[in-house]
Amino acid sequence: MKKITFIILFFFFANSTFAQIGINTPNPQTMFHVDGQKDNPTTGVPNTAQQLNDFAVTSNGDVGVGTTNPTSKLELNSGTNNVSGLKFTNLTSASPVSNGAILGVDASGNVIKTQFTPLTGESVLNGNYDLIPTGPLPFQENFNILNITLPAAGTYEIKYQLYAQINLTASTVSSTASVVAWLTTAPSPGNLVVNSAVFVCGYQVPPTINSTTAISGGNMGTMTVTVTGPTTYYLGARFTYGTTGGTGGTARLHSSDSLGRTKMSYIQLAP
Repeated sequence: MKKITFIILFFFFANSTFAQIGINTPNPQTMFHVDGQKDNPTTGVPNTAQQLNDFAVTSNGDVGVGTTNPTSKLELNSGTNNVSGLKFTNLTSASPVSNGAILGVDASGNVIKTQFTPLTGESVLNGNYDLIPTGPLPFQENFNILNITLPAAGTYEIKYQLYAQINLTASTVSSTASVVAWLTTAPSPGNLVVNSAVFVCGYQVPPTINSTTAISGGNMGTMTVTVTGPTTYYLGARFTYGTTGGTGGTARLHSSDSLGRTKMSYIQLAP
């Protein structure tokens, strides 16, 4: 009978003593506490720096990473301001954007679902844009026609389109001409955004052509970009005109927005 009583008392005191489990620490702060760097004190509460390498589970089932006193079901403390400490290996800024709820944080750092109203904007060519080459042939010039400014950080879809008409101003020419549009991020023309170029119009001119001949066309492109703050994009174009055997003639690039065919627009996909 005494032996049985001893065994019962042993398990009672063992359960009372080891109700909290500590790994790398004799001084567990919660039901389950791992001290990653073994730098916690043997008595008392570890300071903030010592807790940064700790993992803790409370009696309420709250989990703390970098803290031994979590106040939510999962609380992360990276130790660095504005850094969450949470990383998704297979979900990055390069991942495709899809529809769904937007997550954010409140003033206490709690993850919440937020209301997202996408920002939108448009810029339309008002009037005509004419370019008449004055330099020697072959002639090539880059120029910007429109611009829009993405107002805040986020991921945006930019749509851009250009309508152009190439008119001859000489009675007899033998030449080629083309217009290519693109996005650029600098006020000076020619700073092409990779993969944004689209062919607008062009021709191989016959040996003889009159001054009323014109080739027109339009095209549009779409780009998805992510910016960290207000960023301006320009609708740029390259007008190329060069002789291939003739001795005279010039061409005139004419872009008119009477029908709203030259424009830029954006919609914010994610903040």
